[in-house]
Amino acid sequence: MYFDWLKRDKEKILNNKKAIPVSVVLVVIKSRLEFVNAFVLPSIEANNPAEIIIIDDEDLSNQEKRNKGARQATQKYLFICDDDVIMPANHLKILYKTLEYNQKYAFAYTDYQAIVMDPETHPIGKNYYHKSKEFSLEELIFKNYIDTCSLVKKEFFPYFDPDIKRFQDWDLWLTIALKGHQGIYVKETGIIKYYLDEGITSKKSSYIISQNIVLKKHNLSNKFYVSAKNKNSIAIQNNLKNKLVFFGVSNLFNNILNEFSRCNVFPNYICDNDINKHGKEVESYIIYNPEILFNKNEEFIVIITSSFIDEIKSQLNKYPNIKAVYSYNEISYKLQTESKFGKIDANI
Repeated sequence: MYFDWLKRDKEKILNNKKAIPVSVVLVVIKSRLEFVNAFVLPSIEANNPAEIIIIDDEDLSNQEKRNKGARQATQKYLFICDDDVIMPANHLKILYKTLEYNQKYAFAYTDYQAIVMDPETHPIGKNYYHKSKEFSLEELIFKNYIDTCSLVKKEFFPYFDPDIKRFQDWDLWLTIALKGHQGIYVKETGIIKYYLDEGITSKKSSYIISQNIVLKKHNLSNKFYVSAKNKNSIAIQNNLKNKLVFFGVSNLFNNILNEFSRCNVFPNYICDNDINKHGKEVESYIIYNPEILFNKNEEFIVIITSSFIDEIKSQLNKYPNIKAVYSYNEISYKLQTESKFGKIDANI
């Protein structure tokens, strides 16, 4: 069914000069029209923005649709709204007032509640609450915590890069922030995002490859450090001379691996009996007998990713070529990023 309010004519721009000076760009795909008509559009209208711009061109990519709508926008503030988002009736007003009262900030962002309708295609696979944090360039360089659906001053909006296929929001906020602008975290409101089907947030999109594309675009290179209690820090990075081993893989493994992989650092070897626990993007050599590995003419750093810490440490004491052993609960993460601003350190 095709809805009359989505006809491709000037009626797509609904202007109310008495409303708050916000242009809402609503990007719509045909498969979600019924949901948009029933829930998304009414929630936008309840916020009383001065302008609602609906872009539904089927021949454009999602990024191109967003950019087309942004170019049509005439208001001081811009809100890019996905077609799976529902917001409270005072959401835009709260964000607008926040930016008006805090002029030094370029954009305002919030938390969101995610409702995952298709667990098979979403990386997390279940409902979750995304809690954002106070703005920090250092942490933004490490990973994104700001959603696309945020309020931006139009003068600072750099437009989306159509060549970025995943993490478009991260790329957008980095583009703004690396020019010296900041955002403000608003805790008083938030949105609900319904992941209705397989979109750009999909298991099929490689996390690591997509992340590296964004980092490379902004000339950012990460060095990852593992710091342990009462021990010296050891740099864990791609050119590490010692081989990195994850030992005693458990349910903790994916969480720890995720922190390493954000900086494109992977174990050279994994010691475990259950290959089903390993992340799909790990291509490390799996071993079942540590004798095979640790008697090699190599030097190793071991990260214990199991709760059986003492048992595993006692097994490893006999191998002189193991230079350092860290248990998962001894690890804290520190990121040093090289950028045009010089070195940036962030404790994660």
